[in-house]
Amino acid sequence: MMRKTQRLSEFNLQASYLEAGEGEPLLLIHGVGMNADAWQPQLDALQAHFHVIAVDMPGHGGSDGFAHTPSLQDYVAWTAAFLRTLPQPRFAVAGHSMGALIAAGWRSIIRSWSAARW
Repeated sequence: MMRKTQRLSEFNLQASYLEAGEGEPLLLIHGVGMNADAWQPQLDALQAHFHVIAVDMPGHGGSDGFAHTPSLQDYVAWTAAFLRTLPQPRFAVAGHSMGALIAAGWRSIIRSWSAARW
C-alpha cells in the first residue's frame, strides 16, 4: 500500500490518498472528521481483489482544505476533479456517512462526466 499525493489544478489543492491492489478500481470516501486511514481494514481485505483508492477529503488527513466553508456540492466537484487526475476511466465507489452523500451527489453531474470522459 502506498500513500500518494496529486495536485488538483481545478482547485489549486493537493489531494492525499492511499492506493493498493490490482483489479477493478474501487474508490473509498470517508466521512466527516475521518481520513483515508479509517478504511485500513477494508483496504487490507479488498486489495487482493480490487485496485483500491482511499482518498483524504479536503481538510482531512493529508489533503489541503478549502479556503471557504465548503458545501456538499464543493466536495462532489472536488472528488470529480480528483478522479479526473487518475488513469482509470471508471470506478466503483463506497462511501461512509458523508462519503456516501458525496457519492450520491455525483448523480447530478454523472451525465456531463459520461459525455466528457467515458
